[in-house]
Amino acid sequence: MTWSYSGDPAASNTDAVRFLCGQTSTADSVVLADEELSYLIAQTPTVNYAAARACESLANQYATRLAEGEAVGPFSAEWGDRAQKLQQLAKALRTQAAFSVTPFVGGSRVADRDSRADDTDRVVDQFTVGMMDEPGSIQTETEST
Repeated sequence: MTWSYSGDPAASNTDAVRFLCGQTSTADSVVLADEELSYLIAQTPTVNYAAARACESLANQYATRLAEGEAVGPFSAEWGDRAQKLQQLAKALRTQAAFSVTPFVGGSRVADRDSRADDTDRVVDQFTVGMMDEPGSIQTETEST
């Protein structure tokens, strides 16, 4: 398992997740490996969602240490506080991620519609205007009686 951080979150998604989670140093008692972050990045649609899941994973690790009684004295309070703060950060990152997704509406312009229709690599639409125009394609109530 490896750990790396270049200091440039724009250079890699792994660095971006580390930056958003505050995992930019191995001095922390709990760190996530590059491979674990790569897994989270592959499982989520955005870096913010991956960072939120990373924060939740870290919070669970801190909470588990506190629950198992590994902490002694002031360290137990520190780990409990850290777990709670990481959960709050995960919630904030999820909120940011939800607002960073831009909805797409295709075909709102004639040129856009025409270019999509001309794209031979595009999956054919399931529903189209005029799809029920063929005789017998739809049975009305009067026809069925």
